Amino acid sequence: MKGKKSDQAFIAQFITESVGQGIATPDKMLARAKTFIAEIDKEIKAIEEKKIIRSKLLDVVEAFEKKEQPDKTEEVKILELFELDYPETCQQICSFINNNDYMKIEELFFYKDDDVTYSQVKFAVKQLLKANILIKDAENTMLIPGIRLPEYMKYVLQNEV
Repeated sequence: MKGKKSDQAFIAQFITESVGQGIATPDKMLARAKTFIAEIDKEIKAIEEKKIIRSKLLDVVEAFEKKEQPDKTEEVKILELFELDYPETCQQICSFINNNDYMKIEELFFYKDDDVTYSQVKFAVKQLLKANILIKDAENTMLIPGIRLPEYMKYVLQNEV
């Protein structure tokens, strides 16, 4: 090969093996060497094709072995329950409604005190309404349990409903 030193020991061994098999002319030795090269090239090509198939099979294995990523949607929904402003007021109102099934809107005034203004109480209720923890009745006179009140009671107040 050009630019590469030839392996004289390999060449001598190849000639010796060829003569041992009854191949004595240079043309026949050349044909034998070319035949080996063609066979080796076929094997290399087959191995390269197998490498491609192997790579694709590894993709299949990975697809089946891949552990499903846990669905974090539920955790995000629950996290929203902990992000409400005025949590103590929200908890008091929800506990009352959970125990009594409803609260008249005018009773919200009783949740105001020295630390909590009436506008903060109303804001707390708006958050609870927006999060579907509470809903208003048809006449808009009462607060009643919303679809997420059980969740709120379970996770925030750690109270089984």
